[in-house]
Amino acid sequence: MACLTSQQARALKNYCRECVFAWTQGFAGLPSEATRRFCEAFLRDAPWSEIWTVEDLGSLIWEVSREVDGLLTSNDQASKSASCDLWNARLRVELESYPRAYHVYVELPGLDPDLLEIERLELPEEVFVLSTSATSQEMRRLVRPEWSGDIDTSQATTLEEFRELMRPISSFLLEPDSIYLRFTEKGAMPGVLSTERPSLLSRAITRTKIFVFFGLELGLFERREIFRERHHASGNRTIVHVAVHSTSHHGQAATQLPRDFENFVRGITFPMSDAGTSPSVSQRELNERLQPVVRFMQMPSCNEHAERLAAGIEWLIDSVTAESQMMALVQACIGLEAVLGDSSPAGFELGITARLAERYAYLMGCSASERTKLKEDLRAVFAKRGDLVHARRHRLPPYEAGLIRTSQQMLQAVLRKEIALLLELSSDSLSQMDIERIRPLHNF
Repeated sequence: MACLTSQQARALKNYCRECVFAWTQGFAGLPSEATRRFCEAFLRDAPWSEIWTVEDLGSLIWEVSREVDGLLTSNDQASKSASCDLWNARLRVELESYPRAYHVYVELPGLDPDLLEIERLELPEEVFVLSTSATSQEMRRLVRPEWSGDIDTSQATTLEEFRELMRPISSFLLEPDSIYLRFTEKGAMPGVLSTERPSLLSRAITRTKIFVFFGLELGLFERREIFRERHHASGNRTIVHVAVHSTSHHGQAATQLPRDFENFVRGITFPMSDAGTSPSVSQRELNERLQPVVRFMQMPSCNEHAERLAAGIEWLIDSVTAESQMMALVQACIGLEAVLGDSSPAGFELGITARLAERYAYLMGCSASERTKLKEDLRAVFAKRGDLVHARRHRLPPYEAGLIRTSQQMLQAVLRKEIALLLELSSDSLSQMDIERIRPLHNF
């Protein structure tokens, strides 16, 4: 919850006064110009500017107005005055209740819940691994029940009864027999927004990418294209489910992952043995093997180096899952800049590519000759990135397509080294994610 600043409170008071004056003069509806001015003034302060646009806030005000009975229709002056006071109070309470806390459930459909010997595993910052096969009362409320046949809602007399009847087909509920990551994020419910994907979903998807990256590097998961194809052809649902539930209100919403990342997570499974079976995973094993990601997620948000690495991880996953050669190469290069770059004046005098080449070579090289080779490799990658970005080429010829893999492997190597140094891990702790197996070059 966030209190209004003095400027916001003053803007709200003036706006309410203008609305009440308009309504007493017989105007029906919200005065559009006054509403626009108020929204612009209100959104000048964080964190609201990260939650809403002017259009979003205007939609929220309209929803609050619609909830107040008699506000615009009553001819009785006393009733209208009481309704105005109620609207004023309701609007302020609504605004002060943001940013709200929401649980964001992100499905990992390739993981078999029968192999996970836990119902829920708590990680830092209120991150949970959940199995919807669990029988707890909380999980039964969240999971969509099995359903066949028609739904007769004619007997519903209340909204709660209607919702209960519609549970079998509700997109807000979790899918049965699935594994979900649950993140607690603060922001605004996606259904309130009229424009872009809300930041709370973006943050949850970023943390999902970090979790998946560590799981692959630690050998807890593996990812193969054949698993994705098998899952896609199995007759299962065609989207990866993402559900958002308010922790203290009735708000709910459902969406899906970005398409490229959705295709990526479909193919993530627990590792298979040579016999073609996957051993079960215990809670103790999960706790032990996820310690590096636990420690990484516990890094404070003010840790600039950890933030750089988190950005690099997201760019690597985006590059590996990209559908086009240009995006794959550009995103890998951006990831290298995110991890190795800085904004110091001295760095700009040297030149971005030269500075990155120096840092990359001295981080990864062990001898003068090796560092020279590493510098040349990075310059070649960034030169090709320049060709693509400036529209000299849209695709790489087959003999140069290997630069895509080179750029991704550069970023992966830098992330492995920097994370191992940050978390004081052994040099081979993060070593299991095989990019070529995950996304063969011929798939671009």
